[in-house]
This record gives sequence, C-alpha cells and structure tokens, in this order.
Amino acid sequence: MISRRASEICPSKTIAISQKVNELKKNGFDIIDLSIGEPDFAIPSAAKKYVEVALRENKTKYDNVKGLEKLRDEVSKKLLNENFLNYSIDEIIISTGAKQPIYNSILATCDVGDEIIIPSPYWVSYIEIAKIAGVTPIIIETKVENEFKITANDLSSYINPKVKAILFSNPCNPTGSIYSKEELEEIAEVCLQNNILIISDEIYERIYYDIRPISIASISEAIKNITIVVNGFSKSCAMTGLRVGYTASRKDIADKIASIQGHITSHPSLISQYAALGALCEGLDDVEKMVEEFKVRRNYVLDFISSIPEISFIEPLGGFYLFFKIENHFDSMKLCEELLEKYNLALVPSIAFGVEGYLRMSYAADLEVIKKGLNAIKSFIIENN
Repeated sequence: MISRRASEICPSKTIAISQKVNELKKNGFDIIDLSIGEPDFAIPSAAKKYVEVALRENKTKYDNVKGLEKLRDEVSKKLLNENFLNYSIDEIIISTGAKQPIYNSILATCDVGDEIIIPSPYWVSYIEIAKIAGVTPIIIETKVENEFKITANDLSSYINPKVKAILFSNPCNPTGSIYSKEELEEIAEVCLQNNILIISDEIYERIYYDIRPISIASISEAIKNITIVVNGFSKSCAMTGLRVGYTASRKDIADKIASIQGHITSHPSLISQYAALGALCEGLDDVEKMVEEFKVRRNYVLDFISSIPEISFIEPLGGFYLFFKIENHFDSMKLCEELLEKYNLALVPSIAFGVEGYLRMSYAADLEVIKKGLNAIKSFIIENN
C-alpha cells in the first residue's frame, strides 16, 4: 500500500538527530546541542506587534494564493534596494518556509525524467525534494580547495540534454561559503549558453560577516530571466516555526508556481505573513543585532578551533555553521554517535550533506553552550590521539 515514491525517500538525518537529542533530554541527559539550524533569538518585536494587530482586526480569512499583497510589495522593495533586482509583486510568491518554494519551483519547471544538478555538500532536503518531484538529482562533488563551491568547469562537464536546472545555496549550508561575483558570472554563463534554469537558495543571505553575498539573478537581465530566487524569513528573522518564504522569478514561472501552490496549500498562514511583514518593515535593527552576535560567536569558534592542529575547517563567511574535519576520523556518522554517547555533544555528520569525513557545528546557541561543545571536541581529540 506504500508508493514507490514514498519508499525511495530517505528521512532527514538532521531531523533524526534532533529527535534523538530531544529524547535524550527527556530522559534527563544534559545534551550540548550544536546540531540545530535555528537561530536562538526571539522574532523581531515588530513582528509580534504586527501579529497582535492582525489578530485584533480578525485577519484570519483566506487571502491571495500568491501571498499578502502588502508583504509581496515589501519583498519587491527589499529585492530592489538590497539585491538590485526589479521584480513586480506578481512575480513574487509567498510560500510556506523555503522548502515549499524549492519544491514549487521544480514542479513548475521540470518534468518527470528531467535531471537537476546539485553540488555537494548540499542542504539535506534538496535530493529528496527532487526525487518526490520525479526529477533525477545529479550530484557534483566539489573540492575543499575551492571551499566546496561548484565551478563553471564542474558544471560544464555534467551538461547533457536531460539537465533542466541547477540548485544550490549562497551562502552555503553546511559550509558557510559565499560565491564571489566572478564565480557566479562564470556559472551563469554556462547556464545561459545551455538554457539551464538556476534555482538560487538565498535563505542565509542576510547572515554574513565580511563579504556580502550577491544574488546570481542580479548579474544581468538575461540571467534574471533564467533564475528563480528562493528566500525567506526563517533564518534572517529567527522565524523558523512561522514558516514564511518566497520565490522571485519571471511572471510566467511565478504564475505556474502560484497555480501549483493553490492546489497544495493555498497561501501560508496569514498571521505568519503579517509577522514577516512586521519583521521586514520595522524589524531589521533586531536582525542586525542578531548577526552581530553571530559574528562574536563565529570569531570565538574560529579562534578556538584554529588552536587545535588536528582540526581543519572551512571558514564560514555566511550562515551560522562551522564545517570541519578531525584528522584520522573519516566516518562522520560514527564520529557523531561517539560524540553524542560519550561527550553529550550533538553535531551533524557530513554524510547528511552528501560528503564524508566532516562535521557540521551550529553556533546558533548561547556562547556558554558553544564553549562546552568546543571543550568536548578538544577532550575527544586529546583522548583519541
């Protein structure tokens, strides 16, 4: 009675780790949880205010499938002012989190049997979303020497008539790498020459440190026409549970995304959309303070880790993760299990992201918790070398 589609889907390893951590906590274990990809901050105060007003005014009925018009208008202004992208409100679709926009985008543009290129390491859900849509994911292994970023040459070598799109994140989860303008230009040119759609996941775009990420769609009007920008409020505004994301694309694609969404969920929760509106209109000061705190934590983590010769890592330029390797330990799942069982430390194995030998540590946690986690890693190394 189970479909082949459902049978072929792999459960999320990050969710599985989170569930195991929660179970251990329920059983009285003091777990140092540095696995979760969730800001440990409250949503912006303006978001709460907008929710209160919306509830008082009974804004709880059906609305436009494309999303609240006021919110789409503010997203349009944000994209123009911050990303140099000119999208009308009819080219912006508000969806449930960032997963649904990615799924909508693939359903709207790819047919069953098409192929989609996904560089590894990748966000855990990319592969399964493609498989659910009946699209074959083609994994391109990237190199640590290039900070795990795909190159134009990498992309070119995998082009074939079945390839319809490429899906990647910038800044990258799990590595924190950010593509330069030149790197994006080269990738975009390959896509343009081969008529390949670009699905650009920019959910961590506001969380950066020294180098501000640019949107690949801003390179040229021609590139914008073959790009679907995916973004949202979960990470940048600490609104993970409210589930608000969006796509920006040319109108014919946006209309199809809206049509698909209309038969799956309609629009996201209207109250959540008002929270997003408040965060976008009046909550950016809170966002900046959060990013400043992330920078303090990141710098502490880098200073600590840099003092341990047995560890190599990718310096995160965006997001709130450290992607690192412990010398002579190649089985990331086994290593994570050992750290959890013996040191009460929860991390994510890199195999969840399509590569082996690394661990992902989140510093979206209180600094004292981060310090405990780093000391646990150091203790592990001392006791196993």
